Amino acid sequence: MAELHNRKYIRDEARAKLWLAGDVHTWYLKPKQATVVDFVRLTNDPFFEASRRFGKTTSILGYCLEEGNKRKITIRWCEPQKNQCREIVMTEMDLIQAKVPEALRWKWHQVDSYYENPWNGSRMYLRGVNEDKGESARGTASDIIVCDELGSWRYPEYIINEILGPQLLTTNGTFVFLGTPPRNLTHTFYAMKELAKLEGRFVQRLIHDQEIAGPEQVEKAIQRAGGWESPAVKREYLCQKITDPNFAIVPEWDEKYVEDLAPDEFFPFYLKYDSMDVGVRDLSVVLLAYYDFRRAKLVILDEIVMNGPEMTTEKLAEATRAKEAQYFGVKWEQYETEGRKRWRIIAPPNFRIKRVSDVDLRLVQDMSLLHGLYFEATDKGYLEQMVNDLRIWVGSARLAINPRCANLLDCLRFGLWDEDRKAWERSDRLGHFDALAALMYLVRNVDMRTNPIPSDYGKPAADWFVTKQQQRETTRAKFKKAFNLK
Repeated sequence: MAELHNRKYIRDEARAKLWLAGDVHTWYLKPKQATVVDFVRLTNDPFFEASRRFGKTTSILGYCLEEGNKRKITIRWCEPQKNQCREIVMTEMDLIQAKVPEALRWKWHQVDSYYENPWNGSRMYLRGVNEDKGESARGTASDIIVCDELGSWRYPEYIINEILGPQLLTTNGTFVFLGTPPRNLTHTFYAMKELAKLEGRFVQRLIHDQEIAGPEQVEKAIQRAGGWESPAVKREYLCQKITDPNFAIVPEWDEKYVEDLAPDEFFPFYLKYDSMDVGVRDLSVVLLAYYDFRRAKLVILDEIVMNGPEMTTEKLAEATRAKEAQYFGVKWEQYETEGRKRWRIIAPPNFRIKRVSDVDLRLVQDMSLLHGLYFEATDKGYLEQMVNDLRIWVGSARLAINPRCANLLDCLRFGLWDEDRKAWERSDRLGHFDALAALMYLVRNVDMRTNPIPSDYGKPAADWFVTKQQQRETTRAKFKKAFNLK
């Protein structure tokens, strides 16, 4: 018994010395977790992508504690949510520090949410960035900034570049980016990952690399998530970039609908369309289209995309007039009436256009009165109903979208419902998938029934022109037949 006690004492003493010397991975981390720490320590702004259950938080927390034990530094650990940050980091801190003498443990300060090293003053602040767009993560200086679960951050570019980045300027500090691939394939996570790969800053660990669970436990977790071929497993455990059809807004989308369809001879008669979705925080989008009655296809010619906060009515109107002139063959001229300058359209024969928009009445009124662009407020209905209408159109191959509509095409490819399937996700690049909303309004307002092609189009005059003499002879013949006259 005394021998066992003596061994434990020696082990605890050795562990305490390693802890004070800034060594955690030797006695706590798994071997493959330790290799990640070695990579992170030798790399500036490393990007660590890991599957669930590898222990990415454990690995990076071990690295942070090692650096904080060696010297006085400031660490800022950021998660999407504040409570999430506390739950994840504090749980792991308790596990690590349970093996360390109490006098040497970092102390938790509840009010300001930070840990402090008792003998050298190092601090580690725990912050959530989604609730307040990262404002709570501001600080004067940091040596290490951990961006955990990066794929779930709402405004990563803004937070990293404008709030967190400046904290590293005077310390020659480093970011540590880590997370599992998100469902949203347009998330900044993927662009940052590709850049890290090119610059040699990327390290990845999959479920096969973990050393926590046995094969049976792993297989059980995989089957619970849907099996090896399920989108969830491929993304969460194998770190693959994959679309999840269970959350896709338009799962019927197919690249065969991307088509530079040349207008046919009936184009001058077809009804033209502008469809607008106005964004304040997101994007403002106008789609220009026409309904090809002969082919029974809605043809999307081009798009106008403007950043919501930077968009003005004047800019949007100017771009819309220019696109209409380019594709519809109209001209716009400015004139003055009652001391005010107005715009009017000069259109070719048979030209008709319908403009629809979501119900931003003030903007619709300004576009009409000040810029000559009259938009009707569309009946939006239920979101699910509008989405289903669009899905039917896509599944029936009734859309042809020009390749230049890059934003719209990416919305169709990558548009996702949120976790509750009651609203759409947001994207740094595609906003609130506003181009998809404009397409829904367009589908909702297309006139498919009216034949716009004149019945006499393409026929010689002899086939349709009737002289007065011919009319009299026809009437006389009908009269004789009706009364049996010769």
